[in-house]
Amino acid sequence: MLNRQQTTSDQGPARESSSDGAKQSNGASTNGVSEVNGASVELLEQRKLEIMAELEKCKEQIATLEANNAKVNEQLSTATTRMLSLNDEDYAKTELFKALKAQHEDVLKRINDIEAKNVLLREEATKLASERTLYRGQVEEECRLRIEEAEAQVARVDLDIQRIRSERDQTHQQRAMLESNQTKYTLAMREVSGLNEAHEKQILALEDEVRLLRREPVEADAAIDAIAEQGVDALKSELASKRSQYDILSSEMTNMQEAITKYKQKALSKVKETVQIEEHNQKLREDKHQLESKRFNERQALEARRQECELMRKQSGKSAEIIQQLKEAENKSREYAANLEKQLAEARSQLDALTLQHRTLTSEVTSLKTLAAGHATQTESWKRAIAAKDTDLATAQAATYEAQREAAGLQSQLTDTKKKLDALKHKSPKDESEMVKNLKDFVYCSVCRSNPKNIVLKSCGHVMCSECVKDRITNRNRKCPTCLKPFSEGDKLELHMV
Repeated sequence: MLNRQQTTSDQGPARESSSDGAKQSNGASTNGVSEVNGASVELLEQRKLEIMAELEKCKEQIATLEANNAKVNEQLSTATTRMLSLNDEDYAKTELFKALKAQHEDVLKRINDIEAKNVLLREEATKLASERTLYRGQVEEECRLRIEEAEAQVARVDLDIQRIRSERDQTHQQRAMLESNQTKYTLAMREVSGLNEAHEKQILALEDEVRLLRREPVEADAAIDAIAEQGVDALKSELASKRSQYDILSSEMTNMQEAITKYKQKALSKVKETVQIEEHNQKLREDKHQLESKRFNERQALEARRQECELMRKQSGKSAEIIQQLKEAENKSREYAANLEKQLAEARSQLDALTLQHRTLTSEVTSLKTLAAGHATQTESWKRAIAAKDTDLATAQAATYEAQREAAGLQSQLTDTKKKLDALKHKSPKDESEMVKNLKDFVYCSVCRSNPKNIVLKSCGHVMCSECVKDRITNRNRKCPTCLKPFSEGDKLELHMV
């Protein structure tokens, strides 16, 4: 701030001298000396006020710097004494040391927890592995026993099925034989019934013939009486015819008796055969009933065997499901063991990381110790820096005193300028309008007459406004309107009128 104020105070007289020179040259050319002096007086008054304000600010800043310097000296002395009297307890009271100590203890606790967890995980993994081996052996033994029992039951069921099939075939054969015997018996019964009907018809015919023969003696007696009335010859002829009929009937009766005897014998034999056939049929019915009951029992046994087979199949399916579940449980146990191993590996990696972090913290503690040892050298450097700041402060105070001297010089210049202004006021003309016109001709551009002069051409030194220079550069008419001397973009120089 002091340097900036010094540069501004140094530039003030230069600007004033340059403006005075410009005003004198332009006043000589425009004959408006009084107007220029009036404007310069006002500018000098403003500059005086600015310089006084800057001097006040400089005084305030100097007071502030002196107070800050005193505080810095006190802090420096306090820090110096404190740095010279540092020990291990002071380092232990620092926040960084406390944070590192807490972090170190936390790391140790985490390491201990991870080690304990690692031991527990190893014990649990060993226990699970032993339980898995034992359970696997039990499951395999149970599955083997169940499979053997199922195979034995299946073998027994197969033997029973073969036996039942052979008995079924025998039963079918016996049934076919019984059906054929039943057919024969039915045919024989039909023949017997036909013979019985023929015998009954023949017996009816014989009974009719017997009735006829029983009527014939009566008729014979009547005929004898009639014959007695007739004669001996008629009787002899009649007797001969009757005898012949009697002989015929006797022979016929004998034949019929023999036929009846044969029929009786045949009928008895048929009856005996029929009785035997009925007995045989009864026996066959009983055998059939026994076979049917046996077949029903065998069907029940077969159904029971089928149910047992179905139950064995279900048990086999359940055993397969149990085996599958056991396999899945084993896979889960393997996955759990793999996860435990992964966790163990992660815990080991964390343990390694924590060990590395512990080593890093140990190295950081060592570095902090070395840093604490280096604080002494840093204190020395701070002392040297404070001494350098003291020299800078002395330099600043000297610059302040120089600025005060320059302000006093400016004050004397201001007094001289006021005296010159009063002299110029006595010498200046009374026509104010001409002075205003000369001032406008001096301030505004001679080309456009509307914008103030703010650009100086380095090539010729003439002054114009920036708009006219920009138009000439844009239109490629890069020549001074006063002397027609060419110029370029780099020949422009900004002008500040104060």
